Amino acid sequence: MISFDDGYKTVHTNLLPILYKFEKKYGRKVKVVLFINPGNLTSKNSVNSAHLGCQELREGFKKGFYDIQSHGMNHKNLANLPRHQLVNELLKARTELRKCTQDLDIEQTVASHFAYPYGAYNKQVKYYVSKYYLSSYLYNDQILNYSCLKDYYKIPRLIVNRQKSTKQLIEIAQGMHPKKYQKKC
Repeated sequence: MISFDDGYKTVHTNLLPILYKFEKKYGRKVKVVLFINPGNLTSKNSVNSAHLGCQELREGFKKGFYDIQSHGMNHKNLANLPRHQLVNELLKARTELRKCTQDLDIEQTVASHFAYPYGAYNKQVKYYVSKYYLSSYLYNDQILNYSCLKDYYKIPRLIVNRQKSTKQLIEIAQGMHPKKYQKKC
């Protein structure tokens, strides 16, 4: 699973054309997971925004390239919020994402899963996420070991960003990753 957080417009402008090319070349569709903060969704007139708009999400979703999931309404550290603000962040995010795709997502798969902003969570956060979402993802730079997975609200993810060299990324992809990425059961 390849996921992208925060809903930056470059996912649509740079990645979507690559996904179209892969489909054309290999005859198979590659779907990516977008963990979106709907508080950052731009309006139709926000051409210069760094974030995606609802129309762009709809296009990628309709074509089968985007799996749209929640990253909280406004990318806040949920572990620092009082209960009522935490619940609002979780529910409003789900509501807004589903509203954006409602006519395209009859089975309501959009915003069924969650990625903790900053990877931050505590017992209260995990409890409320589990009430409203089917699973949640960490930002902890660990490789998922399916045989060890016991908690669907603490699913690890590798971090890929500018701090990792191309060599490190290739090693991770080839399975030659250092032990620091491996999670023991």
